[in-house]
Amino acid sequence: MHADHLPGAYGTVDRICLDANCLIAGVASPTSPPGRILRNIASGRLSLQMSSSILDEYHELAFKPRVVALFNRYDVSRSELSAMLTLLVENASLVQLDGEAPPCRDEDDRMYLHCALVSQADWLITRDKDLLEVGTIGTAAILVPEEFIQQLDQGGVELEA
Repeated sequence: MHADHLPGAYGTVDRICLDANCLIAGVASPTSPPGRILRNIASGRLSLQMSSSILDEYHELAFKPRVVALFNRYDVSRSELSAMLTLLVENASLVQLDGEAPPCRDEDDRMYLHCALVSQADWLITRDKDLLEVGTIGTAAILVPEEFIQQLDQGGVELEA
């Protein structure tokens, strides 16, 4: 991604879409890059854009056996996840998805592309290979959490540690 794609560098709050796996990783490991992103959403330094279908996926993923096992391994309770989801929803912009969702190899990922496009997000943060392969959608660059943080750091955008 190029330095000219740093909207937050000019005094605005970056608008991001965050896939469910990054959300889960951030809750499980608060000191990880996804955890840092969650803290900055909660503090208002980043603006989370989500649709009702993305919110549904956030909630559904939390009950999958592999996620429950991950939370058990990191000693994260359901109440901690619930508290984080509540905080994120309170600080998020709920986007109404109109029109046709953009194509993607994985049908389930189309909602993230659609949300990023309709909300005019600056970034779509994911580790999903199908989404990363797209590269950009509308105004949004599609990056892994580490690259996203690096781009903001290089652009002089200060995030909470």
